[in-house]
Amino acid sequence: MYSLDLSECQLTQEEVGLVWRLCPRLKRVDIGVRRGTRDSLSTTALAQLLSHLPSLLSLNLQSCSLLDDATLLPLSSSSPYLTSLTLSGCSLVSDPSLLAIASRLSYLQALGLAYTQVSM
Repeated sequence: MYSLDLSECQLTQEEVGLVWRLCPRLKRVDIGVRRGTRDSLSTTALAQLLSHLPSLLSLNLQSCSLLDDATLLPLSSSSPYLTSLTLSGCSLVSDPSLLAIASRLSYLQALGLAYTQVSM
């Protein structure tokens, strides 16, 4: 499996662990939160998922309200081949994340930052 849409799912940390163990070659993951859906993904579970998917090309984390700079910074090292990253609506994401993304994700072609704390 190369693409997985979990945007309407309420994931536990154990379920996130199953994703990376059963699908280690994922290229595209959508964990974005849609209107009417509660964000249940913990920062620990998200960090665990991202650290085990080094081949990831596209990641949608739209409106993941718990996502912050501390969780996002390791992404820039663990998923170096990302070409598309959506962080729109992640209200805790700010300038340190943007700096890490800009300096480490050299293949990035699309970056969504609407409704974040990025000021640059």
